Amino acid sequence: MSPSAPPTAAPITKKTQSDVYPAIASKGALAGSATGLSVLVVITSRTSAQLDEVEQAIEQAVGKGKVQVVKVVGDVACKSDVGKLFDQAGDVDVLLNNSGDPEEWWKTYEVNMNGTYLPTRELLKCTHAKSSGAAHPLTIVNTSSIGAAGTRLGFSPYQPGKTAINLFTEFLHFEYR
Repeated sequence: MSPSAPPTAAPITKKTQSDVYPAIASKGALAGSATGLSVLVVITSRTSAQLDEVEQAIEQAVGKGKVQVVKVVGDVACKSDVGKLFDQAGDVDVLLNNSGDPEEWWKTYEVNMNGTYLPTRELLKCTHAKSSGAAHPLTIVNTSSIGAAGTRLGFSPYQPGKTAINLFTEFLHFEYR
């Protein structure tokens, strides 16, 4: 451990949530992030059908026409797709990472980690290009799971991916505060 590193990680948030936040529950994952924060929500998924479903959930949560939803078909584990996403998104104040794919082992891990890392990297790159620092605090919400705290048969790609997201979030906290 480096002499300048803290001996233990400081709390990242003042509140610990041990249940699913209603705003990030499945089917409404982005609805809560839009409420009262922005008139534009950019969502991405690998299929148009999934995007339509999330758009409907957002409209049900905040009211049709109250939020502009931009849908971008792409893979958040693919660098060029994430670049396209941020090109279409414009200025971003809040980034909610909520990626997952239970169908393939490596793809599950890769989507969990790259689906968190690449959008975060792009946000930091865009923010740095605009100025030496953000004019206002940026917010990055990385969704993880209680699965990161243990071992469960059949979850070998999922749980390490969530553990990696937790550690990545801690590094972000110390490197970009």
